[in-house]
Amino acid sequence: MFKRRIIFLIIAFTFMLGFLIWKWNEASGLSLETEAGLVSAQRWTQDLRGTWNSYPSLRQAMAAETEGANHQNKFYALTAGGTIDLPSTQRFHVAVKRFQISSDWSARSVLLQIRGANGEGSIYLNGIDSAHRIGQFANDGGAEEFLLPANLFHYGEDNLLFIETSAPPLQRNTLWGLSWPSEGQIKGSLQLVATMETSLTTPQVNVQWDQDNATVTVKTRINHHQVSEYGPWDIQGVISDGSSGIATASAQVQVDESPVQDVNLTFSIPHARRWTISDPFSYQLYLTIMNPKGDKDDISVNLNLSSITFQQEKFMLNGQAFAVKGITLSPEQEAQIRHTGKTKDWLIEQKGKGYNLIYFIGPFPDEVWLESADKIGMGIWAELPAKMIPGNRLPNPSIWGTLIQEESIHPSLWAWSLGTGLEVDPRVNNASFLENVQNLTQPLPVFMAHVTGAKGQTSVRNIQLTEKGFSGTWGDIANVSQNQTNISAIGSQEKLIIGFWAVWVLIVVFANIGIINWRYKEINERKPKRPLRRAWHWQGLALLSRETTLAGIVTSLLFHTQVPWAVWFPGQWPLWDSLKQQPPLLIWLLLSLFLILIRLLQMGVAAPHMPEEPEPLGLAMWLERRYRWIWIPALLWAAEPWGVPGYLPLAVYAGLTLLFFPLRLRDVHRIQGRYRPLAFVPGIFFLSSVLWIAWRWTDAYYLWYLIMALKG
Repeated sequence: MFKRRIIFLIIAFTFMLGFLIWKWNEASGLSLETEAGLVSAQRWTQDLRGTWNSYPSLRQAMAAETEGANHQNKFYALTAGGTIDLPSTQRFHVAVKRFQISSDWSARSVLLQIRGANGEGSIYLNGIDSAHRIGQFANDGGAEEFLLPANLFHYGEDNLLFIETSAPPLQRNTLWGLSWPSEGQIKGSLQLVATMETSLTTPQVNVQWDQDNATVTVKTRINHHQVSEYGPWDIQGVISDGSSGIATASAQVQVDESPVQDVNLTFSIPHARRWTISDPFSYQLYLTIMNPKGDKDDISVNLNLSSITFQQEKFMLNGQAFAVKGITLSPEQEAQIRHTGKTKDWLIEQKGKGYNLIYFIGPFPDEVWLESADKIGMGIWAELPAKMIPGNRLPNPSIWGTLIQEESIHPSLWAWSLGTGLEVDPRVNNASFLENVQNLTQPLPVFMAHVTGAKGQTSVRNIQLTEKGFSGTWGDIANVSQNQTNISAIGSQEKLIIGFWAVWVLIVVFANIGIINWRYKEINERKPKRPLRRAWHWQGLALLSRETTLAGIVTSLLFHTQVPWAVWFPGQWPLWDSLKQQPPLLIWLLLSLFLILIRLLQMGVAAPHMPEEPEPLGLAMWLERRYRWIWIPALLWAAEPWGVPGYLPLAVYAGLTLLFFPLRLRDVHRIQGRYRPLAFVPGIFFLSSVLWIAWRWTDAYYLWYLIMALKG
């Protein structure tokens, strides 16, 4: 009798787990508008944006794209993947793009340029073995560039580009961070660029002012992609105001054995026009490099002459202090605006409302935002990817060097935030980390962001984040973000379900009061009489109801817990976000079955060591009479919509479990049994938790530090 019920529960749990995996819902991704940043007349480009095929593994991708595409695999329907748009907000593990290039490209160096890469990954071309892997990356939103070997291309035919990603570094290094979901994102431009063997990179600009006269120093880099071509190289630079060239500079570089060479050009611009909020004027900078054989490369970028500094707790633009009036932009809002292609319109609208700065929460703003802000006259405050990280896992700031340097050309970039929620306890030595970051961001200011009252003594400036925003003597930034980590209020349908469940629990509790007080030795009764069968029936329902109530309380906490300052930590825990995309009723049912099976496992381990070796389900029902208090947390759970804190039902459940523990212990001793076998399975879970916390002791210490800082 008992065995059939246990088998049914196992089958139900297996079915529900399979159904959840099969119907696993991910947040729908949005395709994103983006820009490459550089313009060139000499380079050939092929845009890879658009539809890509996605797969859960490289092997499946290779099978589907080769054998499946030719219908050589009879299991093609099983190996076929889905499709995604790149760039987008959607996470993926493997993405594949099919493209063609002409044989003309064989005489050039072909580069794959990716912006907004978020994850660890590998790039493969026309194969998935090590011979076809062209590079690897580990990035939290920056740019990547890869040289594609000419011998791997199929000119005039289809080529397959594979991008395999896993969790980004920030996801793993964050507080209690995991490497699962093992997926990444690409939220910026993707393109193939064919250049000559030697090419120019994005320049860095430094401006020195002598009244109205500007001395512009442009630093660029020459890349020799495989072997240095015939030299010397002549570099020509022209600055134009849109109608004619107003300043020129040149230099000659002798080729040496280094694959990278730096070049500095100095321009003098008399009566230069400054970039300001009210007059965001742009010059154009043209750089050309050529050798005696006629090999040539060029780039063109907008050049805005301004100076943004932070002095005496004030922002200074071109030497004039001004007050910042800004608003925040959450990742969800940013993605929605970019998806509609209205970044410029949105910035114009915000400027019309009197704002002069946008604070980007989370990912670094794409080039489309920076270019638009440059043209409109709007400031941008960006965050470096280091949040909620214990001190021993702080990254080496040098990994952000390229990102910071490439974007320094934009006058709209005014400030950086660092380390929202970072550990600043004096026992953690992060002084050198902060100093290195400050050196990288100069002359732009960098701020240490805090969500607790404990700021600590740091070498960078402090800002105190609140749910409404933050402010200082320099101005204020209002948090108008609608992102609340997708926390939804308890709806009317959910209230009705929880209310009905509370009534059901009361019915089961009262029914159990009226049954006979059956004895332990009757567990193995083969032909139970009707009163005993009735008692087993209601106590079996009591067991199911109690575990289901506990599962419901945990599920409610999962979907409705509001983490303090969650708005400042979007996407830090993607597993939690993914779980909240699933149907709550399905999670409730699956968790209920899991807790019931764990309870039966506990009884199954203990039963052989108990007197007369009772059936596990019968032993569980015999002990269940000490849990008749379950109606209390059930009613508290039902009362949550009327102001009862969400954590209270779980706290009361834990408290009553401990309170009635002596009675359960006495029951076992009365039948001449020992409680130790019953503690074996809970002990394994407890020991596993202790070992995991000990393994991540820095996370536990950091969490304790944050809690203490909150109380302070």
